[in-house]
Amino acid sequence: MNITYVIADSKYEWNSTEWRCTIPARAFNRRPRRYRATILHINDFAERTPWSRYALESSDVIVLQRNIFPNTWEAIDYWKAQGKTVIVDVDDGYAQMTPDNVAYPFWFKGLVHTPEGPRNISPTPIEIYPECVRKTHGVTCAAPYLVRDWETYKSRWVPNYANLDWYKAKRTRGKDGELWVAWGGSMSHLASFTGSGILYAIARVLVRRPKTRLVICGADRRVFESIPLRDSQKIHIDWVPHDQWAGRLANFDIALAPLVGEYDKRRSWIKPLEYGLMRLPWIASDNGAYEGLEQYGRMVANTPDAWADALADVIDNGYPPATIKDAHAWASAQGIDDNIDKIAATYREFMP
Repeated sequence: MNITYVIADSKYEWNSTEWRCTIPARAFNRRPRRYRATILHINDFAERTPWSRYALESSDVIVLQRNIFPNTWEAIDYWKAQGKTVIVDVDDGYAQMTPDNVAYPFWFKGLVHTPEGPRNISPTPIEIYPECVRKTHGVTCAAPYLVRDWETYKSRWVPNYANLDWYKAKRTRGKDGELWVAWGGSMSHLASFTGSGILYAIARVLVRRPKTRLVICGADRRVFESIPLRDSQKIHIDWVPHDQWAGRLANFDIALAPLVGEYDKRRSWIKPLEYGLMRLPWIASDNGAYEGLEQYGRMVANTPDAWADALADVIDNGYPPATIKDAHAWASAQGIDDNIDKIAATYREFMP
């Protein structure tokens, strides 16, 4: 099977591309007798450049990352007519996006930036997206709730599988006596903190435990600045490339995964997966996103009291070693190389 991943992200938004396209593409290419994978940019696909024609002529499956707007329709129709299976990959709940999300003005107001300046397009992306999806053979989704959202158009779950080699990083922090309660993420997570109750719990619990530090990793400082702690008790660590991220995780002591609302309910299992691979105790909101993973971490209701009780308990009393062992075993079974045949089998389900 020959697969072409058509990516939409810039290098500043690369997280989705890495998990949904690059990691599986590399794994496919490690099995050259059965598979071959190519990476192509959405602009080349839409414009049908010579490079895109060369890449796509030998493809069996074309996986389009997210941005299948009208400028791609001609190319979609052409390659479908050539017998190619064309799939769109969805990794967020676009319809459930809230105004604090940095992508909201694009999806709901049609705000785009052009060389001539910003302008609004109509219909907006969120209005036309179902019609865009209808042009393809179906949808692969990063999370179970997304599969339910798109089931009318034929949808299948393709989980995020990990490159296990990245998660062999060792702890580099010395014996500083500090305990790091930590989280890392993208610019779409502000509401996860402000709406889950965790902010008040952190302030209540950590201020009474001066050796604890709240550590926030990522390029978006809004989350860091929203934490009501004195500066000496919180640490911000900037974005790093994917192959260095496990080195940051290795220095966590307790990992967090606050989630709130319908948008976060459509998150993938990346955080429990990475925390499990790094043998980290973790606490997460019980909002449905991690349904079925309860035995690998600690789920809490989104109230300040529930978060405070869980944080205090894990900080003061530790975490069951058996839970960490089970979580690591589950996460280790989600390596990309062990699951690449499952992805290929899912793609075959879309073939006409």
